[in-house]
Amino acid sequence: MKSATHPRYLAYIMVFLFLLVASFLAGSLAQPAQPASAQDHAFAAAPNLPAGAYQCTIGYVAVYGERIQAWCPPGVGAIDNFAAPFASAAESRQTNRFLALLISAFALNKQVVIWYNDAPAANPPGCDPLNCRRIEGVVMQ
Repeated sequence: MKSATHPRYLAYIMVFLFLLVASFLAGSLAQPAQPASAQDHAFAAAPNLPAGAYQCTIGYVAVYGERIQAWCPPGVGAIDNFAAPFASAAESRQTNRFLALLISAFALNKQVVIWYNDAPAANPPGCDPLNCRRIEGVVMQ
């Protein structure tokens, strides 16, 4: 005697696979074409980034009301915190990408290069001008 549950499991699996493929196709059609990874670009020739760059292993990543912040020991002189704001929609999208990369680097204990704006006036709100700078770009190595 055959079990009636076997075809039911097969139907669930087929529906799951259909939904998986449909969500993949919908997501790929909704997103504009972008480079596959940061490796598509030469590391030394990163365009439109400031001259200040620091390589480190992330000590912590934090999210505050108006910014994300990463602590990078031992620091660039007195600078050991790097922050990115998310006040506007454009800043939020960029900061979310920074956050994803910084959290991944922290979790994997990987080195990052953080490009930063060396002008304290460019800091996001809450970023201490004595030991914090605005993130302009991040590469995980």
